[in-house]
Amino acid sequence: MPLSLKNEKIYSIVVTYNGQNWIEKCLNSLTTSSVTSDIIVIDNGSADNTIDIIKTKFSNCQLIETNENLGFGKANNIGLSIALKNDADFVFLLNQDAWVETKTIEDLINLQKANSGFEIISPIHVNGDNTKLDYLFSTFIEPRKCPDLYSDIYINKIKDKIYEAEFVNAAAWLVSKKCLETVGGFSPIFHHYGEDDNYCLRARYHNLKIGVYPLTKIYHDKDYTPTKYDDSELIRNRQKLVYYSDPVTNNQLENDIYVYKMSSIKSLLKLQITNYKKHLGTYKKLKSIQNTINEHVIQSRLRTSSFLDIIN
Repeated sequence: MPLSLKNEKIYSIVVTYNGQNWIEKCLNSLTTSSVTSDIIVIDNGSADNTIDIIKTKFSNCQLIETNENLGFGKANNIGLSIALKNDADFVFLLNQDAWVETKTIEDLINLQKANSGFEIISPIHVNGDNTKLDYLFSTFIEPRKCPDLYSDIYINKIKDKIYEAEFVNAAAWLVSKKCLETVGGFSPIFHHYGEDDNYCLRARYHNLKIGVYPLTKIYHDKDYTPTKYDDSELIRNRQKLVYYSDPVTNNQLENDIYVYKMSSIKSLLKLQITNYKKHLGTYKKLKSIQNTINEHVIQSRLRTSSFLDIIN
């Protein structure tokens, strides 16, 4: 470990849910990392052998059993709260189906220490076989969202620097103490998917940068078999929730509620019953979540450890 990191307090957080196929490889990579971190595993009610593997082979990890599926964000918030209470300097979030190289965390921390303002940094995500980029990750670093990285990769002139990005998924995030104290944790209004989109929007609202460091990587053994979360209507609803809960664009929610209300009235007056039901349904749905979203946005605009339990 470099001398510059010997006094840093580092936490690694892994959320598990039926992760027996990967958890040993994931936690082994953290325990053999070139930097030592306190490892917290939050299990979301696994019904397979995940918990037994952790208790048997990784007794030095702090295991928290929720006995229910809290979702990605709420479960991570448990670990983030513990880390912040214990005055962590850096927190590394890692998916259960991913693993790091020996120097991944060390390289990210050194880069973050040398680049004030970049408070969320991700390595490159490759697939489990190291044969190609993780597909979803590759869509997050395209030129409009992460200028120059693809170009530098193609012409073999990758720079030893952090490339700024609009968003990187939270499969592997190094998060600074400053970020946790300014942005906080994941919003509880997102159960699964959308929470990291929202977090990046909130970070950027507070003028914190998000970046990708291309000279280190993680292996993400994710398969792309569609799940219940890939239903087209659920995706549209998540996109709307992400949009309306953005501290910048939240004001659009009240306007859209009014528009759908008036559209339903106009459709009814014209006896356009199908349109009336459609607009009325959207109006009621938005109206039902308006207060919750507004409360979330008010909290998100504060420079504090929002959504984290840091009461000693």
